[in-house]
Amino acid sequence: NDTTSEQGCKVIVLVGNTGAGKSTVGSMLSRSTQLQVSDGLMPVTQGVAYVDFFANVDGTNQRFRVIDTAGFLDNSVNGQAERSRFPQFWHLCPQGCVHAFLFVVAFRRPVQTHDVYATLQRICGTEVRQHVAVVLTHANRVIQLDDQQLQSQLAGTQDPDIQELCHAGFRFIAVEEQSN
Repeated sequence: NDTTSEQGCKVIVLVGNTGAGKSTVGSMLSRSTQLQVSDGLMPVTQGVAYVDFFANVDGTNQRFRVIDTAGFLDNSVNGQAERSRFPQFWHLCPQGCVHAFLFVVAFRRPVQTHDVYATLQRICGTEVRQHVAVVLTHANRVIQLDDQQLQSQLAGTQDPDIQELCHAGFRFIAVEEQSN
């Protein structure tokens, strides 16, 4: 890696279960097709993939790197192998720094999110909580809600995985995935 050109690069790491839409969220953020998106039948990202892009932030052209990690609950990989391949993203982080973790959760089926978050905490430490936002994909039903309405609706859900994330105090962002 050419560290001179990577200075000032903001790193966003996508984490979540297989099929949650991590690659799609990365493609939406970067406005790129460089991250391979699954057709929904089999997971595509087996290790880590990334895309660098520039975005205008407060009038300044800022460099970003979105790192797409392999999903959890991949049936083709056992649990121990799954947990050991997750930290592979660190070598792609300039100066070993991650600015944000986007915890991607499929709103239509938020399964076993506790395992993903527990692994993230074990690898990155408990302070990682300050750098996590939950991105709800397939959220067509709640996309029109403002932040306060979304938080309120999610707090009243009966889904234990969503309740746990709400009680942890995470910020939620809802996205509607676009068809290619």
